[in-house]
Amino acid sequence: MLILLYNIMTLTAKSKVNANFNSLCLVTGDFAILLNAGMSKKRALLFNFLSACTCYLGLIIGISLSEVAYATPWILGIAGGMFLYISLADMVRICDNTHSRVSKNSTQNVTVVTAFQHSVFRKRKPC
Repeated sequence: MLILLYNIMTLTAKSKVNANFNSLCLVTGDFAILLNAGMSKKRALLFNFLSACTCYLGLIIGISLSEVAYATPWILGIAGGMFLYISLADMVRICDNTHSRVSKNSTQNVTVVTAFQHSVFRKRKPC
């Protein structure tokens, strides 16, 4: 029993260290992108801090909406659509340099709407 507890504690500690280093890499990368875009160091730090503070706003909204039973499919649909939009928007831009700007925007919008509809309006199995 003690060996199991020791293994769980070491895995938890390793996961926390890994998450902190991953977060540090992401914040440093965001800071470098802002500096590369031409911002001063103070302004880049301010924008990095403001973007980090928005997670608390999302936390408050998520906790308040989690109490509403019918909001869960909407929350999951919006989150899935945003995830797909962010990941596919860069891929479309990189892979498709020949189409016009209108074509790119319409492709991105169709992707978001399709993911949202699939998450919200899919048929659920009865419990």
